[in-house]
Amino acid sequence: MRKVLAFISACVVLSGIAFVTVSPIEWRPNDIFGVNEDRALAFAILGGLFTAAYPRRWRLVALGSIGIACGLEVMQLLSETRHAQVEDALVKSAGAVAGIGLALLCREIWFTLNARRHRDVRKAAERNLPGIGAVFFDPSDGLLRLRFTN
Repeated sequence: MRKVLAFISACVVLSGIAFVTVSPIEWRPNDIFGVNEDRALAFAILGGLFTAAYPRRWRLVALGSIGIACGLEVMQLLSETRHAQVEDALVKSAGAVAGIGLALLCREIWFTLNARRHRDVRKAAERNLPGIGAVFFDPSDGLLRLRFTN
C-alpha cells in the first residue's frame, strides 16, 4: 500500500511539475525560494517519491528523473514565453539525484533501526522461551511469526 501511495503521489508531483514547467511564465506560483531552489526541491521530491515506490530500481529512477528534467526543458521550446537552458536541466537533475539519495538514506536508517528491534525481540524470546528458533514481527501485516526448533 505504501508503494502504491508513493507512486500516485509521484505522478501527481510530476504532473504539477510538467504543468508549471510548460505553462506561461506568469502562471508560475510565487513563493519564498528562488527559481533554482524551486526546481531542485521539486525534483528532489519527485525523485524521493519514485524511489519510495521503487526502492530496488533507484538507478532506473535516477535515469528516468534526469530524462524527465531534460525532456521538460526541451518542451519549453514549444512555448513562446519560455526558454530552455542546459543549466536548468542540470539543477533539476541534481535535485532529483539528491532526493533519490535522501530516500535511500532514510530507507537504510529505517531498516537498521528495525533490524536492531527484531534482534532484541529474538534474543528475549531465546532467553525466555526455549524451543523457539526464531521470532519475526512483520510491521506491514502486524503478525508475529515464530519458528520452533523441533
